Formats: sequence, structure tokens, C-alpha cells
Amino acid sequence: MWFTISDKDMLDLRNQISTDRCIPILLTKGFVKAPFKNSDFGRNNLHDFLYNFGRVK
Repeated sequence: MWFTISDKDMLDLRNQISTDRCIPILLTKGFVKAPFKNSDFGRNNLHDFLYNFGRVK
């Protein structure tokens, strides 16, 4: 017996894990959302998710 998941559901699951777990950790480590106008933050036109962060000191 194998568990299968669609590509869309896998992408949504990965995004949920990233937004729930990874992004808050990056924010506590001093990273901020990239301040550039063309930086990606969320779903892009290729129907996947990109998050650009920067660390300014």
C-alpha cells in the first residue's frame, strides 16, 4: 500500500511548512523580506512559491 499525493497538493504542503515553520525562524535570525521591487514573496507566475529574504547589517 502506497500513499500518493498530487503535485499541486505537495506544493501547497511544502509552502505551508515553509510559511509556518521556516519563515518565522528566518525572521528571528535577522532576515527581512527583500526590499527590492521585483523580489518574489509568495506564489509566482510559474505556479510555485518563492520567498526572497535579505539580511542587512
